[in-house]
Amino acid sequence: MKFLTGLMALVATVGLAGSAYGAEIVDMTITSFGFGMGHATAAQGGADDSSAEQINMSIVPGGFQGGAGWDVLTTPSGTAADPNAGIVGFQFSFFGPVASYTTADNYDDETAAQYGVYAAPSGDITGGVMTLNLDAWSAGWSGQQFNQGGNTGGTMVIDSLVDNGNMTFNYALHWTKLIGAGPFVGNTGNWDLAGVATVVPEPMSMALVGSSLLGLIGLRRRLMA
Repeated sequence: MKFLTGLMALVATVGLAGSAYGAEIVDMTITSFGFGMGHATAAQGGADDSSAEQINMSIVPGGFQGGAGWDVLTTPSGTAADPNAGIVGFQFSFFGPVASYTTADNYDDETAAQYGVYAAPSGDITGGVMTLNLDAWSAGWSGQQFNQGGNTGGTMVIDSLVDNGNMTFNYALHWTKLIGAGPFVGNTGNWDLAGVATVVPEPMSMALVGSSLLGLIGLRRRLMA
């Protein structure tokens, strides 16, 4: 009976480790997205919203992605964006193609002299709450780069988060970011993302599970002695 009680405690602890103690986001599959300029949300529609949307890859926290074919350090102007090279890509109304990607480079939206100011994407889910840093999210258009990142400390809103019970969560979120330079300066970019986030227990959670296992093994040995 004591062993069974200990086993039940372990199961409860594992559940606790996966929620209260947090799990690191290691992949964010995108199943839908939208971009709008000058609207409250991209979903409101309008003549200057995204169309012909395509999703090319997941967001993988811990690194930068989607910048292939868009090297702002060597070709800061005169290079058209390639929607096929970004994390997502789309045709921006009649203005032309856009590639969205993550990069540390703060090239043109605040000061062309600054580089390496954005951290790689990161996030976790703790107690059913998603925390996400997408400060490095950028958009390339007609030879220009616009930082369009958002995070939970600023304008990002997690609209929904559903635990699938297999270390994945369905998510939907949106954020806004003021455009700081170029022909669209003063306008606000509005982004919507939805998809599936995959998580792994963080070190603190794994340590909790490990200590519970050791305690359970010790209990079983005492009962068998």
